[in-house]
Amino acid sequence: MFTCGCCGRTSTTKGYLVVDHIIPRKIDKRKQLDKGNLWVICKRCHWYKGLLEDDVYTDGLSIENIDARQTSNC
Repeated sequence: MFTCGCCGRTSTTKGYLVVDHIIPRKIDKRKQLDKGNLWVICKRCHWYKGLLEDDVYTDGLSIENIDARQTSNC
């Protein structure tokens, strides 16, 4: 429906929305083809999600420590 699964913005502009792996491929390659591990988000949210993932995974934390309700940028 051309809607970001994170912030709810809508757009029909080509390239504004991207398909993203919820659990990154670098964390669990077994989930890279799992349709349940994919969502559509806008490029802005994708950028913020990347920053969050860098913080979480470089500190040695696991995916269980992410609480999407507490992200203020997305």
